[in-house]
Amino acid sequence: MKNPALKYGLISGIGIILLSALGYLIGAEFMLNFGRMFMIFYLLMYVYFSFKIRSDLGGYISYGSAFGKIFLMCLISSLLNILFTLLLYNVIDPGFHEKIQALVLAKAQAEMELKNVPQENMEMGLKMAKKFSGNLGLVIGFFGYALLSVVFSLIMAAILKKEKPLIGETAPEGGH
Repeated sequence: MKNPALKYGLISGIGIILLSALGYLIGAEFMLNFGRMFMIFYLLMYVYFSFKIRSDLGGYISYGSAFGKIFLMCLISSLLNILFTLLLYNVIDPGFHEKIQALVLAKAQAEMELKNVPQENMEMGLKMAKKFSGNLGLVIGFFGYALLSVVFSLIMAAILKKEKPLIGETAPEGGH
């Protein structure tokens, strides 16, 4: 595949789907309790594939090109993850979303009780959490993820940029 952003977006998306499927098979509590660990895995995978993009392009990439390619990779991966989650919640196991939602709401309620949140505020917060879960939550989450992907892509582009030396010039030491 010639486009490294597409290639690594598909690979990372499939990796995330496989990890999500494994989490689903283990159970809803596992997915909820190890969500942060999944996020660390995603981040490390994106960092690795960001370096692979530059490598696939001969070791040189401009800031703008790096940003665009890394953002596209993250976006493709995210879209694949959302499609899998929609399939999981609506076709594979329509009751799974309710399991996740019940666990999330119970955890949120326990945390609010520990912080002595007034009952009416707690009810309002749980009502809003319920409203923004499911398919609507996935769509909202996608846009939040896109924003995080912009920030990640800006940072990685700054780290990875390495301009190709002009004819007769030598590349500076340190790779920047």
